[in-house]
Parts: sequence; C-alpha cells; structure tokens
Amino acid sequence: VEKVIEIDSTSVLAIAGVPATAFEMARVLQTSFEYYRRSQLQPLSLPARVRSLARLLRENLPLTLQGVGVVVPLFAGLDFAEKPPRPQLFFYDPLGAQFEAVGYAASGSGSGTIRSILSFQEQYGQPRPSQMNLAEAVRFALRVLMVASQFDSATGGVNPDAHTFATIKTLDASGITAISDAQQAEFLKP
Repeated sequence: VEKVIEIDSTSVLAIAGVPATAFEMARVLQTSFEYYRRSQLQPLSLPARVRSLARLLRENLPLTLQGVGVVVPLFAGLDFAEKPPRPQLFFYDPLGAQFEAVGYAASGSGSGTIRSILSFQEQYGQPRPSQMNLAEAVRFALRVLMVASQFDSATGGVNPDAHTFATIKTLDASGITAISDAQQAEFLKP
C-alpha cells in the first residue's frame, strides 16, 4: 500500500492507521487544495493546509473513538512565506491536534522504536539526521525501518535481498522527488 501520498506539488502526507480513512482524507485534501488554487489563483498557505488536515481528523473523531477509523498522519509542506521556501514537517494526534516537528517525526505502530533511534542519532550521531546528504539519509531511513520491522509486525519490512524497499519521497524548494527502488539499493551498498 502506498502510504506516502503527494497531495499537491508542495505537500506530502504519510499515513499510519486505517488506510481507507486516510486515503479518503488525502483525496479530500487534494480536491480542496486544487479548488483553492484555481479559485483564488494562488496556492493555499502552509498553515491553512496544516489546519485542513487537523479539521479532517477532528471530523473523524467518532470513528477514532470506536477504534475503527484511527489515522495518525505526518504532513510535510513547503512554506512559501519564507524565502527561499522551506519544507516543514508536522505530526498529529488522532484527535486532530497538530505539532510542528523540529527535526524529525514518526507515526504508526513502529514509531516508538523509530523515534528512539532518531533521538539517539540526533543527540549523539555523526552526522545528525538534518545534516545527512541524500544517500546517508536514505540509507539511515532504510536501516531504521528494518530495525522497527523486527520489533513490530505491523511495520512494513525492508528486505534488500528480496528487492523490497520503502516508499521514500523528498520535498524541497524544487518539489517532490520519489527515490526509486534502484536508487535505494544503490544507497544501501557499503
């Protein structure tokens, strides 16, 4: 299942939780962002995009409380109010509260393991995640996912021997770029 969804050319949604509910939220965001862009002849601001997802999560509260529609997403978007535009990362709780991530965020059942590794790397690692080049960051992300999948059966595994890789996308001022399986395999080579 594709769990990293391009909402528009400047926004990416990573989902954890019930896929059907999350995909519907992504579709609503895609439609509303495009409608705003066409009707107002300008893109929706990053704070407004962040609040749009929070509103959808709050509207999903009855299903969340029943335990059948829980969605805990991560949202990344470019902030065009800053020059040059800077990507920002946000995480949410299932009730719609949003928080800006300072350096990293994780969501889903394997996130405890992933956050622990990210925290350690941020405090003691060289290079820190924010200082990694693309190859280092992809290699690190794949290794973190491999470790998380060992401790959590619901975390999708990365298995280079079976040519199973993650969905990895980058966001910068030039837009969204997908990192292919071939690129991931190359970055994992010693």
